[in-house]
Amino acid sequence: MVSLPIPSHSPLYHSRPYATSSSLAITLSSPARSDYEDDDVPPEASLTAVRMFSSLPHRKIPPIISLGYSRVDAVIPDGDVSFSGPDHFRILGHSYVNHGIFSQVYDSMLGRWSLTGKMPCQTAVCKNTALVNRSLYVPAFAPYQCQLLKFDLTSYTWEIILPMPEMIMSASIFSHDQNIYLVGGFEELRGIMTAISVLILDWGESRESREWKEISIFSGTEEAFVGFTDGVHWLYDFETVAQNGLVCLHNPYTSQILLFDVREKLGVATSLLVGTRVYDVVWACN
Repeated sequence: MVSLPIPSHSPLYHSRPYATSSSLAITLSSPARSDYEDDDVPPEASLTAVRMFSSLPHRKIPPIISLGYSRVDAVIPDGDVSFSGPDHFRILGHSYVNHGIFSQVYDSMLGRWSLTGKMPCQTAVCKNTALVNRSLYVPAFAPYQCQLLKFDLTSYTWEIILPMPEMIMSASIFSHDQNIYLVGGFEELRGIMTAISVLILDWGESRESREWKEISIFSGTEEAFVGFTDGVHWLYDFETVAQNGLVCLHNPYTSQILLFDVREKLGVATSLLVGTRVYDVVWACN
């Protein structure tokens, strides 16, 4: 692996990515404000659409509509949903207003943000999204009820799909082959994870029969879990990145990385990176 410095003239040099998809990144280049959390977008923030592997120029994004504390949830390039042109993309964001959450969409063809209605939850934290058939699936984590929401990119409407699993931590969703997957840790005591599971959304035959089905799990008694925690039998948090069925988990406390592939048919083929050594592990599937 070769590490190259980011040129000082690049928008990525003095900024942070708020949303990425394929080779498109939405970055914030305004200075941070002490009265805003790390993921919040200040009203005067300068956003930029960066084409990381393209000759297309970077594009300045007008400030998000100021309604309250705002966040950017996702960016959807034209190539992912076949909108209308090589430089066409949309950005989904939301704002907290008077105990409600209102979404808004930026359309690069129109060059402006548009309000798209109230989300079907009073308060929530939206971490990441999954794209399937021109719809974004958004896990909304709230104090009393966590839901998986669906945002239709054609009609700009919201729908509650089903509740999120109970007691799940560091949850992240991703899509592959028109399926929606969920990976997360499960706790038993004092916020410490004792297992990590991979689940798939089973649509069932009706709305009432929708459910999350566990396809793989590994726990503290298994080699993969021990390696991922670097021999320390506790885990409070991890980060997830997924692309084309390949999933990477990162333990920020030990810097260990766990890779697995959901494309396997009979089991989940797993590569565990511990330092410079790689171990092959197979998770038992239910």
